[in-house]
Amino acid sequence: PGAYSSMGAVGLMQVMPFHVGSWGCAGRDLTDLDTNICYGARILANALERSDGDLDRALLRYNGCVDGTNTPDCHLYPSKVLAHPQLASVGL
Repeated sequence: PGAYSSMGAVGLMQVMPFHVGSWGCAGRDLTDLDTNICYGARILANALERSDGDLDRALLRYNGCVDGTNTPDCHLYPSKVLAHPQLASVGL
């Protein structure tokens, strides 16, 4: 939950701070697990909708890599996420 990326993404869902105040989430503290998951889940749901349910494309959108060219190797993000399904279970 206290993770920070080199690009500024925060927490478990790696949410960018510019999303705070959007998406109908009550909290503003991205280091708060419930708040972070609220933002991340809503952003991912929107990305899935905009990608017609294509999970790989949705993950690229979530990562800010819509066409795979925004940042070096961002096209690898979906495979990195999907390579570790056991990490999706955090045992809350």
